[in-house]
Amino acid sequence: MAIGFECTPTGLQTLWQLPVGELSEQSLDVTAVANRGVRELTDRLREARSTAQRFALLEQFLLRQLARANWSKHLATDGRIEAAVAAIQHDPAQINLQQLAHYLNTSERTLRRRFAEVVGVSPKYYVRMQRFILARHWLARQPQPNWQDILTLTGHYDQAHLINEFRYFIGTSPGQFTSQPAGMHDFIYQ
Repeated sequence: MAIGFECTPTGLQTLWQLPVGELSEQSLDVTAVANRGVRELTDRLREARSTAQRFALLEQFLLRQLARANWSKHLATDGRIEAAVAAIQHDPAQINLQQLAHYLNTSERTLRRRFAEVVGVSPKYYVRMQRFILARHWLARQPQPNWQDILTLTGHYDQAHLINEFRYFIGTSPGQFTSQPAGMHDFIYQ
């Protein structure tokens, strides 16, 4: 049995006040880093008789975690990070971190530090990830991609940079990625 949920980039820190900057690029058992409620949840999930019961248990658990979250602290300190994440997701191809820091009324250094603490990766790396995701999205939906359009839409300098990003994130070239059967793109590379 497997069940899961996807957090926003700031979700883990919001729900559990985890030091995600220290946990980046590690595989961890959630029960080792979260509160004891997670252990109780896993026991209850094992005992549940149906998928619907499991989802109901998970939903109840997450709602309780949200109720416990220290929202006043979160909003006071991380509202800028939420705004930075939203800006990067909105248009990763055109984002300029210096201008973003200015817009958020903070220094670039503070933006980099707080972003890494809250999201778990640097804003530059997050931009890189979002550009790759955008490229993957466009390539998965175009049987005959126009490479120049893809480069322009995603903010990559040239095809070599795009190829390097694909190899870095998923271990294959964009050409190999597009040659896979339809429907496999989203399944394999989430």
